[in-house]
Amino acid sequence: MNKFKKGLCCFALVLLQAQPLQAQDSEGMKVTADGLYPLNDEWCGPMIGDLMASLFMTMRQLGKPMSEAMAEASSSDEVFGLDGTFRAMVIEAYEAPRFSTVEHKESAIADFVNKWTLSCYKAPR
Repeated sequence: MNKFKKGLCCFALVLLQAQPLQAQDSEGMKVTADGLYPLNDEWCGPMIGDLMASLFMTMRQLGKPMSEAMAEASSSDEVFGLDGTFRAMVIEAYEAPRFSTVEHKESAIADFVNKWTLSCYKAPR
């Protein structure tokens, strides 16, 4: 799990430094009316999909305990000021079947990433 946490932290730091400041206000990141997604579309692909959805479905496919994924989700929701987005993501990932072949695992991860990324882009702004 340390490899995941180090990668997550490094990627999050790069994202935070690369994103324009208008994505944040005095209380942190602005979110959509439902509180689930960042207001800025530029966060949908890199943070929601490429980073977090990929992380959680990869953990699922590798057989990592759900408690580890949920701990990461809760702290990430808090850091990014989201209202349970990553927690919901973990629950959905762990409801999905775990596959045995590399091809099926990769397909499950890609489909999960695309589903969450699409959901973020479709969120009312």
